[in-house]
Amino acid sequence: MKRRKWVLQNHAQDADWTVLEQLIHQDEILQLSTVEHTDSAETFGGDYIPVGDIPFVAGWLWKNCGKKMEPIEVPECLRKPEYLKRKYYFTDKRNLPFRSRQKYFVKNISELKVFNSALYDGAIPGWNTLPEGKYLVSEWINILSEFRIFVLHDRVISIQPYLGMPLMFPNANKIRKMIREYSDDPKRPGAYTMDIAVSKDRNDVVQTVLLEVHPFVSCGLYGCCNSRLPDMLEEGIRYYTGQ
Repeated sequence: MKRRKWVLQNHAQDADWTVLEQLIHQDEILQLSTVEHTDSAETFGGDYIPVGDIPFVAGWLWKNCGKKMEPIEVPECLRKPEYLKRKYYFTDKRNLPFRSRQKYFVKNISELKVFNSALYDGAIPGWNTLPEGKYLVSEWINILSEFRIFVLHDRVISIQPYLGMPLMFPNANKIRKMIREYSDDPKRPGAYTMDIAVSKDRNDVVQTVLLEVHPFVSCGLYGCCNSRLPDMLEEGIRYYTGQ
């Protein structure tokens, strides 16, 4: 087994990274890993796997690979009415529905964590307050619960509730179908999370909805402590580096 080299962010704010650190240190104790700690990963080479928040990992990725952490959102092969259950499209700032009385989830997807309208309860701020770039526009839906699905090599290793009513479960067969269809996409990450919502439409019909997909990099765990998480991290970084 190849010995892995990790560089972990100091003073991580999220308790999830404490869980990951413990799992990674288990490998270190078994002499399967080398673990370093730092405030900035940019001085560590491409043979390391960075573990930390988005700026921490993005700095390492840009320095070593000259690449940005671009989001996946909903993969093209899964942008189907049966999975979306809402209007969903991409546009630029000029064509955002500023004057609409309807609420939308609007997100700048040129870079991670730049802007989304959930911070404004679905309202879209004025033109001058928004950065330029590409935007996702998604119809606002009535969400009852949200779950994060952890997928490694096209297999679910964990499901964690993170918002709303934890007993309002999504449809397992629909999740399996989404993962099976996504497995045909050669560009998919080897490890990713799939955010799923249970929502209620205007006719009070409960349905399972795909919100977005994330490569497994700087992802919240919401209590997941599966021993395969370090393997998922390695695959997530490989998605961005192409190695």
